[in-house]
Amino acid sequence: MRLIALASFLALAACATMPEDPVDPVDPDAPACAADSYQHLVGQPIGEVDTETLPHPTRVVPHGVAVTMEYRADRMTVWLDRRDHIERVQCG
Repeated sequence: MRLIALASFLALAACATMPEDPVDPVDPDAPACAADSYQHLVGQPIGEVDTETLPHPTRVVPHGVAVTMEYRADRMTVWLDRRDHIERVQCG
């Protein structure tokens, strides 16, 4: 009896479909960050930028520092090079 139940379970499990890949959690209607408006900062030392005036949320990432890779369309990320100059400004 147990063997029949096990065989039935395995047969049903073999017929089960795998769920599709999860939908991308990025909301296409979320407001985009203001990175385009801050491209003029590229090349400047971060010490000369008043980071309090940058839009929120913003994260400043020093060279070589690990960051989380979750994408947030509303967040601006400022990447620094080894000399603490702004290397790039982008959304995320």
